[in-house]
Amino acid sequence: MYTSKKYGILIIIMAVIIFLGILTGCGKSDDNKKNSSSDGEMSSREVGDTEEDANEDKKSKEDSESGTDKQEELSSEEVEAGEYKTPEYIDDDNDEAKNCKEKMIKLSGRKSDLYQIDEDCYYRGDRYIMYFRKGTVISGDCAEAVEEVMGRLEEMYGMSYIKTDYLTNYPWRRTYFSQTSFNSINTDNEKVNILVLPDTGDGSVEGATDSVVVLFDHDLDNEKADFCRVFHEMTHALRRRQGGFMGDIFEEGVALYSEEKLAKEYNLGDWTLIQYVKTDDYYSDFDDSAMLSDPVGAYKDMELDDQQKLLPEYHYGYRLVTFLVDNYGIDIIKKISDTSNKYDYDYGYVDIEIDIIKEATSDDVFDKFAQWVPQGWAEHSKEVVDYVTQFDEQ
Repeated sequence: MYTSKKYGILIIIMAVIIFLGILTGCGKSDDNKKNSSSDGEMSSREVGDTEEDANEDKKSKEDSESGTDKQEELSSEEVEAGEYKTPEYIDDDNDEAKNCKEKMIKLSGRKSDLYQIDEDCYYRGDRYIMYFRKGTVISGDCAEAVEEVMGRLEEMYGMSYIKTDYLTNYPWRRTYFSQTSFNSINTDNEKVNILVLPDTGDGSVEGATDSVVVLFDHDLDNEKADFCRVFHEMTHALRRRQGGFMGDIFEEGVALYSEEKLAKEYNLGDWTLIQYVKTDDYYSDFDDSAMLSDPVGAYKDMELDDQQKLLPEYHYGYRLVTFLVDNYGIDIIKKISDTSNKYDYDYGYVDIEIDIIKEATSDDVFDKFAQWVPQGWAEHSKEVVDYVTQFDEQ
């Protein structure tokens, strides 16, 4: 009995060992499967070791297959890393380009394509010529983005970027490039000259006349707030090409009105508008009192003598144009522009500017404006603040 029991116990122990061995084998098999899966994932990543290496391998393969084709679309990682496409220049078939030493750039139309301009060049549009200074960084869709704004402004105001008799001969070539730069391009200002420059941080600002618009390269991204500068400056060009210069108050007022309206359409947070409003939380240092007590006298003072150092022409103009549109409709801007064409006057002739506004509206328009400001501008200020502050986190 003892011997049988001993052998019985041994048999049981061996059975247990075999059973445990089977379980251990199954575990190792599962582990092997897991390791095999992990190794497979790692292998696909190890092709380039890192995403940068993978991009480099991809680039080498593309170069070997198609020379050095740099015009394919960049990945988002490459764009964020600050990698640029090599600018491609093409022949300009226009006769005026025959004597121009600068080249015409080809733009891809894709936002993801970034170019760092390696020489002064230009781009020809239907209603504009864009000039890029060396060192400027632009995207492949920058010209289309600006052209879309031009079309929207024309539609909004019922005006056109047509050539007029009021074109100023501003020496932009000498000022921003060289005396002989682009010497044969658009010399009659038939199209709007749009200059795109790198922002050197020297305090320079964007600007516009009837024939020239100056922008920085960072203004051209239509998904960022800086694009509101395009709304502003392209409005100046449109208004000035439609009629005679109407003074800083009216011109800046129309530009700010456009800036606000299109910022909302493009869903951009234009915080620069906050400096002109008056609410409980946001209050400008600009004093409305003179404008309320003597709106015509204040118009003349602010137009001719900027003693307040608070850009009074912007404050007065923003209020005035908002009032005009609210009370006379958006067509009033074109009506004032058309009326200005009937007058022969020089820059800064403020009395005629006032007469033009009255003729297009009514003799008591400035009195009505002064009555509107306390409540009308307060309500509009709240609208601006409510819109802009939703972008606080962005």
